[in-house]
Amino acid sequence: MFPPARTSRLSRLSRRKRCPSSVVEAGKQAELIRMANQIAGNFAHHPVEQAATEVASHLRSFWTPSMLRDLTALAAGGSGSDGSEPLDPVVIAAVRLLG
Repeated sequence: MFPPARTSRLSRLSRRKRCPSSVVEAGKQAELIRMANQIAGNFAHHPVEQAATEVASHLRSFWTPSMLRDLTALAAGGSGSDGSEPLDPVVIAAVRLLG
């Protein structure tokens, strides 16, 4: 009779099994650390307090809530558990400002 309804990509993605926000996959963890450190590097010419404020503003404006939750979990540990590069101290300070 009627062809099956096409589901949107968004609805298919929303049905996927999701990991708890406290568990950050190793690849995702390394990517978040790399991106956050890159953002901090863009503000390295500012004093630490100002750089942290600018990074926090950027994160608040452009990162999704799940990315922020995962970054907050990483900042609590200080670096990736998979031996990846550590978070820049400016990023850790920015995460504290996001509170």
